[in-house]
Amino acid sequence: MTTDKLFILLLVILLPLTGCLDVADTAEAEDSDEETTIVNNYYNNTTTIVQSVEPQMVHMYVYTENNSVGTITINENQTIEWLSTSSLMDTGNNGQFSAVGTVQITGVSCIDSNTQYYGNTGPGFAIKGEGECTYTLETNYGNGLIDGHHSIVYLIHEL
Repeated sequence: MTTDKLFILLLVILLPLTGCLDVADTAEAEDSDEETTIVNNYYNNTTTIVQSVEPQMVHMYVYTENNSVGTITINENQTIEWLSTSSLMDTGNNGQFSAVGTVQITGVSCIDSNTQYYGNTGPGFAIKGEGECTYTLETNYGNGLIDGHHSIVYLIHEL
């Protein structure tokens, strides 16, 4: 058998076997919330990939016997986005829920009270000051309130 025929025979046998060999890199990257920077020296390009964190949705249900609803505290690397707030209140009308009110922001520990942000918990509204924030929530009904059922839904975004 000549060397040309031997070369062709080896090529015919080894070529299909190359699909059976697993030589792929199977190393997996670790999950991380940090930035990844890829440097491409061709044309001196740099790409920065920022991995986002999905916001945490919170539903808070509160039963109260006065206008005070509660407080929400977030850390310095978070902000709140309000989705919905609603209240059903009993004002002494034979056990019937006779008033539909709203939950309002009456205090934010990280923002000066002169900023005019108080009151608004409408969908999409978000406020954030510096540092840790405590939001004080109350209803706007007044002194005739016997009891109330309050539902607050909001997102906590990581900054």
